[in-house]
Amino acid sequence: MGDVKGVTLEALAERFDDVQDGHRSLSARINEYQGRLEKQNAETHQRIVNELNEALADLRRELRQQVAEMNKQLRQQLEQLNEQFVAKVRERIQAVTSDEIAEALAKKILVVRNATRDELNSPDVLKTRQATLGEIHNRQN
Repeated sequence: MGDVKGVTLEALAERFDDVQDGHRSLSARINEYQGRLEKQNAETHQRIVNELNEALADLRRELRQQVAEMNKQLRQQLEQLNEQFVAKVRERIQAVTSDEIAEALAKKILVVRNATRDELNSPDVLKTRQATLGEIHNRQN
């Protein structure tokens, strides 16, 4: 029986060593597979990041071009509006003669009062004087 026991222990020891070797081999294969997966994941991640950065750069370029085009159009529209405004103002100015201005002013009634001493020193106050007889006669002619 001692012999059987020794043979069985030896067989078990060999079998245990085989199982241990198998586990070691499997563990090495798993580690290798995990390493390949991590490398592949890192490469895929980097490729995606690069593609997204390129797409973002393209979008930024396109946005800058669109903003520049819109600015150009706005400037042109503003120039046109300014030209139209200036033209209308010139028309209105040319339409009114000095005689019409004088006639319109003559029709207005102006109410006045004496200014205080502080108001006389202010640049925002309109200062007037009595018209001379010559100015009045020239106006009536």
